[in-house]
Amino acid sequence: MFERILVAFDGSASAETALRTAFVIKEMTGATIKVVHVPHIPGDLMVAGTLPIQFPASPEMVEEAVMDIQDRIEDIASAQGADLPEVVVHSGDPAREILEIIKSDTVDLVVMGRRELGDATGLLLGSVTHKVQARSDCAVLTVG
Repeated sequence: MFERILVAFDGSASAETALRTAFVIKEMTGATIKVVHVPHIPGDLMVAGTLPIQFPASPEMVEEAVMDIQDRIEDIASAQGADLPEVVVHSGDPAREILEIIKSDTVDLVVMGRRELGDATGLLLGSVTHKVQARSDCAVLTVG
């Protein structure tokens, strides 16, 4: 039924649940798993006059955060008794990046966590999960 599973992993508890769920589905179907992480890169904010200017994080800061995510994915795989899945790190808008991978890799199932934004915030800002569900050409399983 499923041959290619994509797990969107942002490091949250629900993303960890999504990865564990993907391993269970892999066990039942024999599917392959790819994990994508699209980091939010924090920066410093400086105000020049009335204009805020965002400075990006240092490359070392980004590398450290990515290594932490990869370690967490490895720990979850090990605890599940599973092989380490392919892990890719992209930059940009998370929803757009996930949707691009769905198309380019012919993904059958996306497994991702859901954020607890609340109705008002979710309506105003939207969420990555919401955007992927609305625009995906494949099944999307959300876990909490």
